[in-house]
Amino acid sequence: GWVENETAFAPGDSVVVYSDGVTEAECAERDELFGEDRLEKLLEKDKALSPRELVGSVMEQVNSFAAGTPRSDDVTLLVVKRTAGC
Repeated sequence: GWVENETAFAPGDSVVVYSDGVTEAECAERDELFGEDRLEKLLEKDKALSPRELVGSVMEQVNSFAAGTPRSDDVTLLVVKRTAGC
């Protein structure tokens, strides 16, 4: 179902929407998933990047982490960044 919520969205803030294929990307060699904690740390570290650069950074890290393990799900990532005030 849908959840409705309101929050302040200030200049410089970003909204990141992703499918579970991002956090569930697997490294078979280590029997480990990419995970939400790893994604959250990466997003915090790279928060100053443009949306295009942030998507590139996340996808690069997910692909590097998976190290050739075949994907079991789609990988979708959307970044929206507010760039100006009213």
